[in-house]
Amino acid sequence: MDVDAETGGPISMHIPRVEAVAPTVLRSLEALLGRRLAAYLWLHKGQDLVYYVYWWAIPLVQLFAGW
Repeated sequence: MDVDAETGGPISMHIPRVEAVAPTVLRSLEALLGRRLAAYLWLHKGQDLVYYVYWWAIPLVQLFAGW
């Protein structure tokens, strides 16, 4: 099985894209939850949140929006 076909390219190609999503996730958390709670979540679960948004939330929105 080809690893590139499964992930859409080498996994190292996704690292800059994931890093680019992180500021948007933080700003969204601050807008939804306030600075204090957003900072707490960012420190304790920031990596997990960014992973979820990049690998699950964005593809689901694209699927349902028809992009």
